[in-house]
Amino acid sequence: MNNQDRIYIDWNENYGKTFKLVHTPEGRQSGEWSPNLVSVVTPENGDAWTDWIELENTDSWKENWDNIQKSLGDHKYNQIIRSMRTLDNLQEQISRIKKLIQEININNEFKISYKYNPEVEDLQKLLFDKGYYIGNFGPKKNGIDGKYGPLTKAAHDALKNDIVPKEFNNNVKTLPKKFDDRNFDVNNNTSTKLKNIIIGDSQTPYVDMNTTKASRISSQPGKSSLWEGGKSVSWLISALEDFPITPDVNNVIIVIGTNGGFGKYMRDNIPKLFNLLRNKFPSSKFYVVQGSWGWGALKNININDVRSYYQKFEIEGAKIIEPPIGPIEPHGNKPIYKIIGKNIDSYL
Repeated sequence: MNNQDRIYIDWNENYGKTFKLVHTPEGRQSGEWSPNLVSVVTPENGDAWTDWIELENTDSWKENWDNIQKSLGDHKYNQIIRSMRTLDNLQEQISRIKKLIQEININNEFKISYKYNPEVEDLQKLLFDKGYYIGNFGPKKNGIDGKYGPLTKAAHDALKNDIVPKEFNNNVKTLPKKFDDRNFDVNNNTSTKLKNIIIGDSQTPYVDMNTTKASRISSQPGKSSLWEGGKSVSWLISALEDFPITPDVNNVIIVIGTNGGFGKYMRDNIPKLFNLLRNKFPSSKFYVVQGSWGWGALKNININDVRSYYQKFEIEGAKIIEPPIGPIEPHGNKPIYKIIGKNIDSYL
């Protein structure tokens, strides 16, 4: 094979992985250390790779490797190239497995806990590697301590809701606020029941992120947590019908209406919604966050349509939170959510 056709074999990337230098048995027995008694071996060489003694000092070989590899016979060169490809395939498989494990960790549900959990530590490493700020806890002061605290939970929720690290880190002071020592039972490692809950559509997580006094029932969307992206009043009614009566809840913040075009595209049965809300949360007050418009299928909606729609909620006894999310594409932690969150906190 012409040297010009050969792939370059980088010493630093490959030595000890796809090839190495060993003393031949003859050289070891004779005590001589001449180059003629040194062999280049690869994992394909079986016992020679595993059992023959590796050269103690390879500095001169490394220094002259560019010339040495040109002198390798085709057979040895091809052995190293095959080993390099095997290593690449192995590393690719390892990468896929790591990615799969990461996806499993991302989708895991954890409760706030101050006990060490190796799965939480793996999750924290993933969050840290992706650039999420998770505090200065742990031996390296990088937030990795294996404990699912408020900041780890906030970063975990952000990752699951496709909130990028920069956006999360810029708003990090508003995020880790749902669970603290006052709302945590250290003896049984479970958070106390949420007193103030946020329910509704895809704008719910962003309201959640910006209030210090209320939370979604779960960061996982679905009927059991009473929120999910792309849903309307009819879906929320269906979810409430299956929801247990919960007298411990003091306040319910409702984020709904956008996906039905504020009553223009769907017939939202607001009275039925509130009959269910009063039945399921008999001790609660109700608040409603006004949605967003001016984007997608909502380009023909105006502020008057929105105000008129939420008056129906006010008639049912809900307090309207000002200002509306507004004429913006609402997905992302937009500045308006900080204002809305602050105003919600002022009522709770």
